[in-house]
Amino acid sequence: MTATAGATDAKAALPRVDGSRMTTEPNAADANDATQDAKSSSDRTSGKKHRKDEAAGGNPLSGGANPDAAASHGDASDRAKSENAPLPPSDGTAPLTATDPGKEASADCALPEKDIARGAWRRNWPAICPLAPSGKAFILIPLKGSADGETHALHRRPTREARITLPTGCESLLTMKQYKVRRLGFKELRVNATEEGRTKLRIKMQPGAGDPVFEIRDGYAKVTVATP
Repeated sequence: MTATAGATDAKAALPRVDGSRMTTEPNAADANDATQDAKSSSDRTSGKKHRKDEAAGGNPLSGGANPDAAASHGDASDRAKSENAPLPPSDGTAPLTATDPGKEASADCALPEKDIARGAWRRNWPAICPLAPSGKAFILIPLKGSADGETHALHRRPTREARITLPTGCESLLTMKQYKVRRLGFKELRVNATEEGRTKLRIKMQPGAGDPVFEIRDGYAKVTVATP
């Protein structure tokens, strides 16, 4: 048995003469091993590409994005946004918005004026409330100190505006100098200081608004107009 195998190997190793050209016949076992090695290398390369496509969220069969992977990524993003969203205040009111904080005061309009003034001070924005049955609305500014001795008037030029001059020791609790309200007949509120150190409130009205009715009390200044 050993002699036969040796003869076969020797025969495979001998050169073969084909015309005038001499060639060496390759070993069949070596060729088969080379084929298996090439196939294994191809499989490994294909496996790496498949794993890379899966990691990128793509579908190697369709050549497009994997919808399941995209949906999973979207769900994770939504959960992260939900977890990072600000919590509402402890009193249950909605978070204030920077676009128009005056709209937040609509829930306070049924309260007494002093409570409305307290809410306006907390929001740092004048309260504007409709009086639906009468077709009117009012603006309310929170004040600090006694309002005795205040003066008020309607100025028609250059623009129609209600002006309130507070006495010494009384001032607005709103900290900004200008509030662009633009609602229910009111256009703008300006809080200025006079040369004597007194506070002056200037309330510009929208076209079509009625003449103002003033109500100045300790704690708030209220101006009512007919809405346009």
